[in-house]
Amino acid sequence: MKNKFLIAALFFLTGIQSFAQQNIARNKPVTATSEEAKNPAGNAVDGKISRTSRWVASSNKAPHIIEIDLLQYYTINEIRIHSGIM
Repeated sequence: MKNKFLIAALFFLTGIQSFAQQNIARNKPVTATSEEAKNPAGNAVDGKISRTSRWVASSNKAPHIIEIDLLQYYTINEIRIHSGIM
């Protein structure tokens, strides 16, 4: 639906005994099946969790797909997705 938005954050452990988390999706290249001009797909990886910085699909027709190029391989142990309705 057009009124839905998504913010994705991918986290991984930085060391065997470390529990520090890092958003590895932040500022990575991103593409989407559609986007509104004022709510582009790049907002999904800007590190902000807010209603003013979000990706909104420009079409009501599903599916709505967003792809994040992490630019290298990671061992991922946690994925956080923030979704909501305006």
